[in-house]
Amino acid sequence: MMTFYRLCRVWHGYLSAFAFVWLLFFSITGILLNHPTWLRNGRPVIVSRQFRLQPHELASVTAKAEPGPAFVQAMRGKLDLKGQIDSSEVVGQLFFVRMRGASGSSELQLDLHTGQGGAAIESFPIPTLFKELHRGEKAGPVWRAMIDITGFALVATSMMGLMIYLSLRFRLRTALFLVAGGLAAMAAGVVLIAN
Repeated sequence: MMTFYRLCRVWHGYLSAFAFVWLLFFSITGILLNHPTWLRNGRPVIVSRQFRLQPHELASVTAKAEPGPAFVQAMRGKLDLKGQIDSSEVVGQLFFVRMRGASGSSELQLDLHTGQGGAAIESFPIPTLFKELHRGEKAGPVWRAMIDITGFALVATSMMGLMIYLSLRFRLRTALFLVAGGLAAMAAGVVLIAN
């Protein structure tokens, strides 16, 4: 049993070191999001651009069953696009692509006959960037994977820390009291929000 607790202490230390920066980031951004007036919420910067696809680029886009990725790929080198494809649709001879990301968004429009198009690129202010990174929903697959990895690491760290604490004979009652208090506070918060 002592070997098990020793391993818990070692792995608790490793996982704590790995997850420390992430825990700090999500704690600070959570506090800032809870108090939006603490940061000056600047306005998004929107840049409008006109463009024209070359005939071979237009042919490459229109040849695809799903033209969105080909269109965005053709435009990435020409425009400072923000985000990943959120939706795309063809209406008559016009093709629309909407992109969303943590740092901003892009709206693209393309005339499938002439290759003429326009883009509106929105860059978010820092508070909005923090909000999007904290939520992770629009931050892209790599960031979401890092959130998942960190979440699992924090769960494992918390469980190991609790097991270590429960192994201390004279602190068992205090540990159980704190765990019960934490659960009661969370349950009360859920009940208050649900009503």
